[in-house]
Amino acid sequence: MPRKQRLTSAEEAKEILRAGEFGVLCTASAGGQPYGVPINYCYSEAEGCIYLHCAVTGKKLDNLAQNNKVSFVVTTRSEILADRFTTLYESAVVTGTAIVIEEETEKLRVLGLLCDRLSPGVTKGREEMIHGYVNETRIIRITIEELSGKRHNPA
Repeated sequence: MPRKQRLTSAEEAKEILRAGEFGVLCTASAGGQPYGVPINYCYSEAEGCIYLHCAVTGKKLDNLAQNNKVSFVVTTRSEILADRFTTLYESAVVTGTAIVIEEETEKLRVLGLLCDRLSPGVTKGREEMIHGYVNETRIIRITIEELSGKRHNPA
């Protein structure tokens, strides 16, 4: 049974997306076979989307080519309280539509955003790495259609 008192505000759900280190991308094949994969990401609140990067081939891309509806789950805290039979957590769930970005200038821009997010302050070798991998990398953009968050804090 859902616990409505654990739902967060929209702003708190966005904060969970801003704070998360990785999420789980959930796709489904054309036949409905589910597939979830942990992946790091960059949340762009201004653009209302999440950016991911991956190899040029793979199951997630195969699934997206057949069915571009996805969910993306981020958990920023998880602590089991065994003696209280409960878990403390913070999580956000996104549902949306995913596309693969093909345009090179946009891919370079997003790779820069991902570097800003995942390697803040690192400048040495950054541009060489971005340009060296742009053709070996796929960029996925998830347009956020729905965002919800939940939190269970200690009582």
